[in-house]
Amino acid sequence: GVGPVDWRRGWPWLELFGGLMCVDEGAAASLVGSVPGVELVEHLLVGADFPDEAVKSAICYIFFRLLSSHEGPRVVPHLAPRLGPSSVGALLKADSGELRTNLLGVLQ
Repeated sequence: GVGPVDWRRGWPWLELFGGLMCVDEGAAASLVGSVPGVELVEHLLVGADFPDEAVKSAICYIFFRLLSSHEGPRVVPHLAPRLGPSSVGALLKADSGELRTNLLGVLQ
C-alpha cells in the first residue's frame, strides 16, 4: 500500500502530474491502468480531504483530467459516488477561484 504523505510537500508533484495529464493522454491510463493505479486513485481521494486549498485544487484537477480522458468511463462508477457529495461541500466552502473551477470540472 501507499504510506502516509505530507500533502503540502507533495503539492508540486500533484501540479506536475496534472500538467502531464493535460499534455499526455497516456498519463491518465497509467493512473488507472492496473490494480496499483486504482490504489493511487484511492490515495488521491484521501488527499482531496486535506484542508489546504492548493493541494485540494491540484488533486481535483487530476480527477477532472482523469474523468475527461478516455479512461473516464472506467473510473466514473468508482469515483462519482465518492467525489460528488464531497465536491459539492468543498465547492460551497472554497475560497480560491482555482479550486472552484477544478471542482466544477469534476462535477460536470
